[in-house]
Amino acid sequence: PVKRHSIKVCCGVGEEIIPSQNETIVTETKLKEWFAAFNLDFDFNASIKVVINGRQVGAILGTSGQRSKTLQDIYDTKIFVTQAGDFLPGSRQRLFQVNGKLGRCMMVLSDTIADIAEPVRNDMGEEKQNLQSLSVIFPMDVVSKLFGEAGSILKNLIHVTGANVVAQNSDHMMPMQDFRRFNIVGTLEQILAAYAGLLALCVTDKKYGEFSEQLPTIHTDSSW
Repeated sequence: PVKRHSIKVCCGVGEEIIPSQNETIVTETKLKEWFAAFNLDFDFNASIKVVINGRQVGAILGTSGQRSKTLQDIYDTKIFVTQAGDFLPGSRQRLFQVNGKLGRCMMVLSDTIADIAEPVRNDMGEEKQNLQSLSVIFPMDVVSKLFGEAGSILKNLIHVTGANVVAQNSDHMMPMQDFRRFNIVGTLEQILAAYAGLLALCVTDKKYGEFSEQLPTIHTDSSW
């Protein structure tokens, strides 16, 4: 990982303090290679939406919002976090949203994912080494592009990136819910690659089987 910032991070009063990892997981050069493999425009105007817990807000915003302001300046993006108490339907979780050029939005996520991804635990409650989990959301009007017959599209994305991608069970969705959650499990690099692939499926005409057999410069060995 490449060190990017040295900003002191803390949460608001009454929230747990989580120090920032202050590093980017994927360089811009590598991200552009992935975008090329997915036929995804780095400068496409877009919004990315990630599910976070309240205790992670401070790690994103930083003291007096300084970290988010710095990231916005570096990548020319807009960062939003829903207010305390403004939870996603049926949960106690909040939304972290980045607007701007898609490649730049993903660089913001690359710089913050170490602070917001959740550890993966086994049945004994022990953390699995190097494996993390990140939940993202997509509006219902694009979700059909992410599946394919018998889940063939997701299976292909799993094969290409090495991450596991699981869609929210429709039985667990709230009435009138206008989005669907996708949980991505893997190394932080694999999570970013899989999310880029999901975004590509939403905004391009990619179909099952059209992704390259091996995504450039990514290790696909996983034990999830």
